[in-house]
Amino acid sequence: MGGDHQNLSEAQRASLLRGEELWREAEEIVRQDPQRDIRNVYLALRNFDMTPDERLARGLLKTPPGARRVPFGVRLARFWSWLTSRNS
Repeated sequence: MGGDHQNLSEAQRASLLRGEELWREAEEIVRQDPQRDIRNVYLALRNFDMTPDERLARGLLKTPPGARRVPFGVRLARFWSWLTSRNS
């Protein structure tokens, strides 16, 4: 880690390291399936670290009123379908 990270708390440093680890994992997934968007893969992997309540709260904070979004269950089903199809 560079000098910019020296002033981080232990929790912030752990979050940063976990994010870097997940990004590398996302890169590997995209290398195997280049049609995937690395940002979406990373965010999906990041969501696995959150509880359902945390995911819901985060989604509610980011969704502007009146915005149309694909329901989480539908997105999860699509991701699960994609993930299981990779392993078959």
